[in-house]
Amino acid sequence: MFDKGLRFFLKTLLVIMYNAIHSESLLFNFKKLSGNESVVINCCLMDQVENVLVANCSNLNWTFVDLRCVPVTTQVLLLDRNNLTTLTNGSFQTLTSLRQLSIQSSNIHRIEIDTFLGLSQLQNLSLENNQLRDEVTSINPQAFRHLTNLKQLLIGKNQNLSKNLKGAFVYFQNLSTLSMDDDGILQALPWRNDSLNNKPFQKELASGFETIAIFPVTSYAEIGSISERSLFRILDKPFYLTKSAIWTYRVPASLHTIKVMYTLQGDNEYSNQSIQFIQAANLTRVYFVGNSILRGTGRIKGLTNLQLFDASKTAVIVSTYFFDDFPTLRYLILRSMMNEDFFRRVSIDRIIQNMPELRYLDLTDNKLNFLPPNLFSRNSHITHVILAKNRFSSFPITMALVPNLKTLDLSGNALSDLTEEEMTALTKHSENVPDFYLALAENNIVCVCSQIKFMIWLNISDFLDNKGNYSCTSQEGQLISTEVLLQDVSGFYIQCFGYNYLLISIVLLLVMSSTFLVAYLVHRFRTAIEASLVRIFIKAFRPMKSSDYKTHVFIGYSDEDVGFVRHILLRYLEEDLKVSTFVHHRDLAPGYTDQQMFEAMRDSWRILLVITQPFLNNYDLSDIIMK
Repeated sequence: MFDKGLRFFLKTLLVIMYNAIHSESLLFNFKKLSGNESVVINCCLMDQVENVLVANCSNLNWTFVDLRCVPVTTQVLLLDRNNLTTLTNGSFQTLTSLRQLSIQSSNIHRIEIDTFLGLSQLQNLSLENNQLRDEVTSINPQAFRHLTNLKQLLIGKNQNLSKNLKGAFVYFQNLSTLSMDDDGILQALPWRNDSLNNKPFQKELASGFETIAIFPVTSYAEIGSISERSLFRILDKPFYLTKSAIWTYRVPASLHTIKVMYTLQGDNEYSNQSIQFIQAANLTRVYFVGNSILRGTGRIKGLTNLQLFDASKTAVIVSTYFFDDFPTLRYLILRSMMNEDFFRRVSIDRIIQNMPELRYLDLTDNKLNFLPPNLFSRNSHITHVILAKNRFSSFPITMALVPNLKTLDLSGNALSDLTEEEMTALTKHSENVPDFYLALAENNIVCVCSQIKFMIWLNISDFLDNKGNYSCTSQEGQLISTEVLLQDVSGFYIQCFGYNYLLISIVLLLVMSSTFLVAYLVHRFRTAIEASLVRIFIKAFRPMKSSDYKTHVFIGYSDEDVGFVRHILLRYLEEDLKVSTFVHHRDLAPGYTDQQMFEAMRDSWRILLVITQPFLNNYDLSDIIMK
């Protein structure tokens, strides 16, 4: 009896100790968090982020899901990078408040049918980069039946799930974002072919699918591309209509983005087949990137509210009217078109002529070297023109046609300079559009003396990329920086024009010296020059002879020298030389002496002055005679 009582006491004591220890453990495991503090709770890192309880159970090398340490109020659960292998039934049934569940890169091979039991409030589910296969034993479509409010499903980078998931989409009434991969991404959707109508001449095919959208999610891994069959194949086997046909798609109201990227490869010819979208009022973005269509001369209709169309890195031959059905388009991206004759077949002005709302045009890397002069004449709202990595050697845009332009990217072209008219137009445009931005980097700019105005314009313009500092080729063929070159503007001027200014200075000096010399000679030989000119231009003029004058010699002298004049000078002149003379003592008549003296000198062939001291100092008429 005692032994039985002792054994009962020991058992009771052990149970009490076990419960006490277990209670302490539970108390520790479910300790509440306050603020944004983080503590490690046995197995997971718990965080309170903006009133959202987050359980981070990643990188714990779990082989099965054990959520005993996770509070039932958890809204975000991260189980990435574990080794779970299998998700068993009821793994998350206690987390009825869960909104987001991420189980990426966790080596999941199998998901049981009731794994997501209790997750009726789940909105985001990521199962990317696991080992799920297109087999019922790996994942049964009915496993998703509990996720009635799921809006985002990321299940790409697995082992081909397209066919097996076909039955799962009936449960996704609210799904708006989907990431998948492989050839059957859209073929897995529940297509409805109950409205097939064969109409004469049109051969129209009407189809639809449940509410689903393909939309890029930048916060997760890169979404897989959509394949050719996913977009153009509706039935189990591909079929092609006649060369003149319209394929009609009835899209869901929630669809706003379609991405077909790096999918259509090879010689795909769709001839004159067109696509008609119905109820596509919310479809605003189409990405058709990295594809190849040998020939597609049809049209895409029904995209009445399309805002963005990206056909970059695509090899395609389309008709001239292909882009006429996008009247609301604002963003057109045609980067790196794979067929070099794309813009020769359809000129860029023809592409955008029916896009009056166009705001953004990207033609990067298309080997373009010319744009039509009237480009943008119908696109006055354009604000961004990207022409980088082309072959423009001259400025390709008429600024008067783009009054609202904010960004012009001409980087990576072959521009060497801008004309004075182009610089003036750009400067004026920057005054009208204060946030205007011009990119000129990686061009073949030349820093030669003939472009010094362009160099200074680069330095003073505040709307250029790199603050107007570019690499350029100098006069000597060296690669230098425009900023370094213009740090000494006066030195650059001297280098460019110093020799010319020296030559100009020398020439001006010679001209001035010659002018001074000529002026002196003209003044010195004025009479001879005048006489020569008269003889040249007046033919009736002849030099006067001594016989043409009344008196041969007028003799000017003082009264003190009268003896010399009478007895020596007159005798020599009149008797020996036989010339007539005028001396005032003999020949002056009564009257004004000064007047007679002037007339006598004027009527004399020569004037002879007897210059003596008395003549200079005492003779009253000496100054008159000498003048």
